[in-house]
Amino acid sequence: GGGWYRSDVQVTLSANDATSGVAGTQYRIDGGSWQNYGGAFTVSGDGSHTVEYRSTDVAGNTESTRSQTVQIDTTPPATAHTLSGTLGNGGWYRSNVQVTLNASDNASGMSNTQCRVDGGSWQNYGGAFTVSSEGNHTVEYRSTDVAGNQESVRSCTFNVDTVAPDTTHSL
Repeated sequence: GGGWYRSDVQVTLSANDATSGVAGTQYRIDGGSWQNYGGAFTVSGDGSHTVEYRSTDVAGNTESTRSQTVQIDTTPPATAHTLSGTLGNGGWYRSNVQVTLNASDNASGMSNTQCRVDGGSWQNYGGAFTVSSEGNHTVEYRSTDVAGNQESVRSCTFNVDTVAPDTTHSL
């Protein structure tokens, strides 16, 4: 997705010369040392890489260096949650709970984050949201980066009880 590869990339070069023929081709990755090309080579590692290449013909003419950008992202994004509200005893919230999700990706960048509450339908996350109903709750979430890597579903659970007990008496 978005011009990004989700795995190592095999690069194949092909040179032609109509007159004296091709004597050889060289390449280098990310400004490293020039290598003689003998067949497909692998570009690996998350991030943006520059592959430079050039060929020389039998007469000694060397073409201008050409380049190709190869973008690789093999790692899914990571999403963290933050819960805010009035925490009471025993891990129960005594108020509505605001859920904030924060996703990050170190290579291609973020595409989207989705979440669902208590097994409901998946929704696109557009910002902090509030859970206000009484009881036990589970919020599930996942993010996808521009390259199409999707993190495994993550979740958080919490309990809400905003209603004080009701005591009666009898005589």
